[in-house]
Amino acid sequence: MKKRIKHFLQVLLSVILVWLVIFLTINIQSIKDLARFLIGNKNYAYLSNDLVPTDSEYKNLYDFVNLNRDLSVIPESYRSNEPSYNKILSPVDKINYNRMVFIMKCLDSLNIKYDTIWVPDRASRLPAYTCNIFIKENESNIFTIITAHYDNLNKPDYQGALDNSSSVAILLNTIQNCKDLLEVKNVAFLFTTMEEQGMFGAEHFLNYTKDHNFKINKVICLDGIGRGDLSAMNNCMGSFGFKFRNWCFKEKLFTGSSFKDCPDYSKVDKSLINLNKYNIKILHSFLSSTDGRVFIRAGIPTIHLTSNDIPHFLKVMHTNQDRIDGLHYRSLKQCEEIISDIVKNIE
Repeated sequence: MKKRIKHFLQVLLSVILVWLVIFLTINIQSIKDLARFLIGNKNYAYLSNDLVPTDSEYKNLYDFVNLNRDLSVIPESYRSNEPSYNKILSPVDKINYNRMVFIMKCLDSLNIKYDTIWVPDRASRLPAYTCNIFIKENESNIFTIITAHYDNLNKPDYQGALDNSSSVAILLNTIQNCKDLLEVKNVAFLFTTMEEQGMFGAEHFLNYTKDHNFKINKVICLDGIGRGDLSAMNNCMGSFGFKFRNWCFKEKLFTGSSFKDCPDYSKVDKSLINLNKYNIKILHSFLSSTDGRVFIRAGIPTIHLTSNDIPHFLKVMHTNQDRIDGLHYRSLKQCEEIISDIVKNIE
């Protein structure tokens, strides 16, 4: 009897060891990413040690995030054209209209032509009051799109520096840097609205491309850039989270407050950008949901570029702590230089 028990325990121990080896093997990337996150979280400090200079090329970012307090940076000629139905909205409710007009003002100052694609607000009975802003100066109907959403949450004193004011400022500076190339490069830029309401702006833009017989080669989506190193993240239709496999090897997602089944997601397409050339690392174990998911669902190759400081992301996302004094100047410059180089190398 003792031999049988001993044999059973030996078999059980062997099974447990085999299970443990398999469990650790399939979760090795998640374990590495979790370790990096825990170290980063332990050493985390909100205030940037590389503040964005107010007198730098990112002065437009300061103007952009402060539109809820100061509209003097938008000429009266722009504000006087505000639709009558829009004027009944409170300053907080029409912050995205003002952000839209600010982008138009910046493009006009560069003599950049753009199309406005008005997007109905599904959450309101009012007519459309914000639009996608689309820049395509070349004649080709086949092109690459570089995009960022400009809409913010309608909250008093909310800057949304990381999400997604910084990406808008990066695109505006990239357009300025590459202005002389836009007519000869098969590239377009897109500032979308209503990402925060369910990516309605990106969906509306897809209808626009069909009406104009456009074919999009690929999409580079900027969201959450400005803290740490430029990285690429998997995209899902759902909430942000950390993915791993549980004890029965099923993929699960930890959202920061709960565990749930891992939603369908698209892995980073390494063929869209030379990740090694630009030293862009993949955040393998993290999922996010951005406008890029809309393009992926439509069968368009898409990559989501973001920053790798996940502790900062989790602490400030959609809160009034998401402010410009939490951003790294070098992160903005790094992304701007990479996107400018990508544009220069597009045929």
